Amino acid sequence: MERSKTTKRVSNAAYVAIIVAIVLVANLLGRNFFGRLDLTDNKLYSISPVTREILGELDDVVMVKAYFSEKLPVQLSRLSSEIDDMLEEYSIYSGGNIHYERIDPADDEDLKQKLAQLGVRPVTMTIIEKDERQQINGYLAMTVSYGEKVEPVPVVQNTEDLEYELTSRIYRVTHEPAGVGFMSSQTRHDLQGDYATVANEIRKIHDIQPVDLSADNARVPDNLKALIVAGPTDSLSERARFAIDQFLMRGGKVMFLLDNLIIGPNRQPMLVNHGLGGQLQSYGIRLMGGIVRDNKSHSPERVQQGLFSFNQPNPFFPRVVSGQFGEHPLVRRLDQMTLPWCDAMERTARDSSSEYTVLASSSDEGEVLVPPQFQVSGFKNAKALAMLATGSFQSHFQARPDLVADGDSLLKYSTDDAEIIVVGSSTFLESKYLYQGNIEFMLNAVDYMTIGDRLISIRSRPTTDRPLKTISPEAKNFLRVVNIIGIPIFVIIFGAMRFYLRRRDKAIRSRVL
Repeated sequence: MERSKTTKRVSNAAYVAIIVAIVLVANLLGRNFFGRLDLTDNKLYSISPVTREILGELDDVVMVKAYFSEKLPVQLSRLSSEIDDMLEEYSIYSGGNIHYERIDPADDEDLKQKLAQLGVRPVTMTIIEKDERQQINGYLAMTVSYGEKVEPVPVVQNTEDLEYELTSRIYRVTHEPAGVGFMSSQTRHDLQGDYATVANEIRKIHDIQPVDLSADNARVPDNLKALIVAGPTDSLSERARFAIDQFLMRGGKVMFLLDNLIIGPNRQPMLVNHGLGGQLQSYGIRLMGGIVRDNKSHSPERVQQGLFSFNQPNPFFPRVVSGQFGEHPLVRRLDQMTLPWCDAMERTARDSSSEYTVLASSSDEGEVLVPPQFQVSGFKNAKALAMLATGSFQSHFQARPDLVADGDSLLKYSTDDAEIIVVGSSTFLESKYLYQGNIEFMLNAVDYMTIGDRLISIRSRPTTDRPLKTISPEAKNFLRVVNIIGIPIFVIIFGAMRFYLRRRDKAIRSRVL
């Protein structure tokens, strides 16, 4: 008997030792190997391959600091722990080159001043304490630093787009920013005015700078990778168009945001003769010279009348939704955008070695109205609203050596890596017309022209929409009857069967006894 007890104690001790050993080994392995089971279709809770690649390229320490106040509203209480988990993954995939620290500025006035210099300021939040609603000031910010470079994330309210916010800043502080030019002369848009919002978003990764092409010897600087020509006016000179052409011939990337007409103060359409139609046709893209109306898919326009403002449907605000974007990485992950007062376009180069891709189209109900009577031209079908052309292009000014400045030479053909993006509207980036998806499209375009499609894939992670299946009224009535009558009947039958079985078992046991 004693021997049996001893054997049992030894056996129990062995089991405990084995369990402890398994826990220790699992913890040791967990420090060196990381895994996550993400069952969502689009891997919403996993670090993307692009981020892993960028983190794996780090050869020095990047410091990430989170400035979070200790007292936060209930809906944000889990945010700091979620960020801690994400940054732990960043550290693992970077081979330890991401150092992370969470700090509560609290009463540290020196730290608050330093954060203010970086553009990080406390935000006002509402908390409920002792059944009272209170307004407090707190911090929900992060910074990414590498050497002397510091990039802030002024406000973090969720982790849905945090991967892009962090990875893009890590990329910016560890790489030289690409130069992006914005034609500032002979245009109706301004980086400090109606384009300020989109310009600030571009500056998070790139250096965007104005380019004046009004001089007789104007030239797009060679240090720029891309040039944005947005909303040129009637006064766009031949010299400016030549400078744009020669920048493209040198292998530059040019994005044309062109209006065929604009709406005046009294909502009267005014035609724009920017002179770039023939030039684009030389590159293989023809503007239709009208305005697209889409009665099937369009966004409302915000209209102001006196003291009142309201939304009214406007078929001249074509809304591009899933299924109307191309399969190119630049637009593949977008789910919508709106292009007010937009012109249509088509490819004209049939024998060209360049590649032409439609990025965005109207619905199959799209139609083009041509001025001055604005009558419908052609049939209703999907109209191309934005296109991308890549490859070698022929100069529009082959026979104009008189435009060449002293010391320069006329380039008649571009290199094979030149790129053109054409959108039939420049209005869609004005602050008052920034519909959902518009900024994302522009940022994707600038990224693609400068650093490729690396960051595009993490800017907007698509979520799968799974609406409930529509059923007939008869099926609805049947399910309603089942819920009201069927479930109680099932419970009664189940109870009766349970009662019967228990009585039967009791009778059997009594007979056995």
